[in-house]
Amino acid sequence: MSLSSTATGHGADFELAAADRIDLFASSLSLNTSSTTAGTMQLISKGSLILDTSSSLGGSAPIIMNGNVGIGTTGPTRLLDITAAAGGSLIGVHGTNADSNALIEYHNDAREWNVGVRGDVSDSWVIRDTTAGL
Repeated sequence: MSLSSTATGHGADFELAAADRIDLFASSLSLNTSSTTAGTMQLISKGSLILDTSSSLGGSAPIIMNGNVGIGTTGPTRLLDITAAAGGSLIGVHGTNADSNALIEYHNDAREWNVGVRGDVSDSWVIRDTTAGL
């Protein structure tokens, strides 16, 4: 394995040769930026980026493949692809404060819509066009 390092303004960049890989095994692993208030951490892959916590632990993690994010699937085909077992909930939206809203917003180039429960309107279910000026 060949590992090269180049100094940057605030740290180092590490690059592996195309056929190389690094396996990290630990009971706990932390990757942190050096700042406590800001910073960017990038994991870049030309192929699939898989965050897997399921190895004999029963957990799961999102899978990112070709720009698509999958939850509950190993082959996401949409920007966000969510799959649940039969009878399971796909998405939960929660407003936890008194009179809070639990809404999903939909936007395109011309319209904006809210769908969900409005806590400030007698906890009613609403489908509402919220496009500016209406």
